[in-house]
Amino acid sequence: MSARLGLMAALLVWSKLALVTVAAAQTERHVQTNGIDAGNCTSFPCASIGYALSQSASGDRIVVAAGQFNELVTIDRDIEILGAGADLTTLEPTFNHANQAEGRILTINTGLTVRLSHLTMRLGRATVNIDQFDGGCIHSRAQHLALVNVVVRGCVASSLGSGIYQQGGSLLLRNAVLRNNGPFWNSGNIGGGLYATSTAVTASNVTIANNYASTGAGIYLAGGSLTLSNSILGMNFGPQDSGRQIFNASGSPVLIRHSVYSSEPGLLSGPGGFTIDSQSLAGSPGFLDDSLDAPDLSLRPDSQAINGGRNQFYTNAGGNLADDTDIAGQPRVYPGGSIDMGAYEYQGAPIDLSPPALRIPAHDAYPVPRSGGNLVWLARPDAQAYEIQLAPISHLATNPFTNLLLDTITEELSVALPNLMHFRMYEWRVRAWHGDFHGDWSEVRRFTTNSLIQPSADNILYVGPGGTGAATGNQWSNRIFTLADALKWAHLHRNDGLWSEEEPLQIWVTQNLQQPSYQAHDLVGPFGGHDSAFLMVPNVQVYGGFAGTETSLDQRDFQANRTRLTTSVARHIVISAGDVGAARLDGFLIDNGSASGSLPIEVNGYSIDPTMGGAIYLVDSSPVLANLVITGNQATSGGGGIFISGGQPRLIGLEVSNNQAGEFGAGIFNVNGHLTVINSLLAGNSGPLFGGGIMNSGGELHLVNSTIADNQANEGGGLWNIGTTSTIHNTIIWGNQADVGGRQFHGVGNALTHTELDHVLIANEPGDIVEGDTFTMGAALHQDPQFVQADEGDFRLTDSSPAIDFGNTALYVAAGGVPATDRDLAGAPRLQGDAIDPGAFEAPGAPSDQIFHDRFQ
Repeated sequence: MSARLGLMAALLVWSKLALVTVAAAQTERHVQTNGIDAGNCTSFPCASIGYALSQSASGDRIVVAAGQFNELVTIDRDIEILGAGADLTTLEPTFNHANQAEGRILTINTGLTVRLSHLTMRLGRATVNIDQFDGGCIHSRAQHLALVNVVVRGCVASSLGSGIYQQGGSLLLRNAVLRNNGPFWNSGNIGGGLYATSTAVTASNVTIANNYASTGAGIYLAGGSLTLSNSILGMNFGPQDSGRQIFNASGSPVLIRHSVYSSEPGLLSGPGGFTIDSQSLAGSPGFLDDSLDAPDLSLRPDSQAINGGRNQFYTNAGGNLADDTDIAGQPRVYPGGSIDMGAYEYQGAPIDLSPPALRIPAHDAYPVPRSGGNLVWLARPDAQAYEIQLAPISHLATNPFTNLLLDTITEELSVALPNLMHFRMYEWRVRAWHGDFHGDWSEVRRFTTNSLIQPSADNILYVGPGGTGAATGNQWSNRIFTLADALKWAHLHRNDGLWSEEEPLQIWVTQNLQQPSYQAHDLVGPFGGHDSAFLMVPNVQVYGGFAGTETSLDQRDFQANRTRLTTSVARHIVISAGDVGAARLDGFLIDNGSASGSLPIEVNGYSIDPTMGGAIYLVDSSPVLANLVITGNQATSGGGGIFISGGQPRLIGLEVSNNQAGEFGAGIFNVNGHLTVINSLLAGNSGPLFGGGIMNSGGELHLVNSTIADNQANEGGGLWNIGTTSTIHNTIIWGNQADVGGRQFHGVGNALTHTELDHVLIANEPGDIVEGDTFTMGAALHQDPQFVQADEGDFRLTDSSPAIDFGNTALYVAAGGVPATDRDLAGAPRLQGDAIDPGAFEAPGAPSDQIFHDRFQ
């Protein structure tokens, strides 16, 4: 183009801009991309804002045409800069040969009155390498700064205010957007969209979204005041509890009125606090596209921000509803409505796509037919279609069921269920569609389909892999695959009168590995997890150790057919909470439980401490635990093997070995329980504080014919008691270690700690026993019990052991034992000589070494 033609084109553009009405006191100076930096920019447009500013007097207006202007400008006088529109006029910094921004866009000196309107500033940079730190796009110390119909985006500061830094004076934001400001790579920047200190900030119809900062990603108010009206605080990013939307460090509350914000904890934070009116809305603002990189922050037709503002707040901030436009150049108020929240006005009537109310099935319904049933919900008035998601629990988002076009005039809508799996938990939700738009999902509801499970005529459920039938559980060929499913079924039917304390339900489990898969507090699953556990059910007796052919309990060989209960993630493997009647757990190896964490769960109305009871957790519960090997479990606090709180549990024939606890009772931690332990071994358990084998706090302990050996703790390597009444009969306590005292037994002296020992073999060298308050020792031996091979975990007695026949058979009978038929811990007859032997093992006549090591190693 010739110079003459270029000049004519420039004059034509300038003549159109000249039609803008200005105050008589102002001189208008004009800038456009093909202007020339010469003269005073009045008779002919200049090429740069900086040059036009140099020609301006205080109070002039610089009118900037559409286009992109790359400048670093310092404002040193009162000025108004008016663009052609936020989507038309763009200010950027200059860039070097490596395409890196060379600084911030605007620096505004102290004490000025400056107005910026109808333009976008983007990509400004105030970072260390260019000797700037604050205010990536704007760094201002103006007395009065107004940003009207302005977008500030993509700006970076290494310290304060990536988008805008304002110190002192007042700041007006109206019809403004602050988005995508702040460096994700900098962990120390503050105030992603705006940093204001000692400033009175008024913000009306502002949208603040997708900014980032280590503190105050949207706004950081260091001092002064902030009134936010008719505005939207979208998703902004930063560390948790860092005031991702606003951090208020000032001395007065931030006032939020008729605005959308998030009520999520930590998004609004800071010592100054917040005052939020009742017309403000918590939740999603409903942007058309809320993607991070290229968002469209205009409103969807179902946005809750539509008509949500208050007109008076806008006019109080200097707006003119009759003439003003929103940030996109559309009328500020759509006819027939009120002003919208945020910088964008939706141009149309809003629609209602709020989440549908779900009706049938009810939440946690059971049983729901696996086929032929319906999902039912209430219609939404503006919906044209509904999307339904139905999937097995925890797979909802990845397995959508169907998308349906339905008649929305009907009040209730329904869809028939497809064929589902038997006895499985499903979850479902619905959302409404209108054209290309959808509302939020409804609540998620769960239900469990009907089960095929049916106990045998003898009230037995058969469990284990390898069944060939219909998995009803009524015989071995129809065995249920998992113990978790059998116990869940029993829990769901516990009040149906199908069994009783006199005629309990029995569950027989074959030799295999079983893991808990349902959450103990609500039976949601199956998928495992930290809160999963096998939950004991009233009057349900669970037996392990079957080969899968037995027809009676006495045919079971749980020593040869080991059934293992284990986990890789659960905090507790077995939980029994509350009255469980005749419940029993018998014939299992339980290992790998790890009680840790900080959040308790509630089971049957009881709070379950996540740091207690790695293998078994009992609270106010009195089950029988028999023929169990509890080994290799841990708890960060107490009861690496077993935690007991209240109740009257009986432990018969247990090996509790090689468990760990961070504080109390590595093997067993008993708090106020009335605990009976018979024919049991506690060995190799260790913890840094109290009670390597057993710690008792309150309650009672009845310890009969048991062996406590090779445990370790700081105090009370074998046992540690406080406030507990203990009777210890026919028991061996030997070879335990303690760093401070009470290697075998440590009693804390108070009026409630009473200990009575009789027919015991216990080490009694200095440091072995700390007696406590009341300590009575009857018949006792203080000699080496001559274990077969204690260092290999074999605590049977040799033929020459001094413990042989030293026990008192009557004490065993008084504890409920039947010497004629009972077996010792290795499976040998409990009584073989003239009197019962103390400890968990009888000698001679113990089974072969091979049988022993099959059982215990």
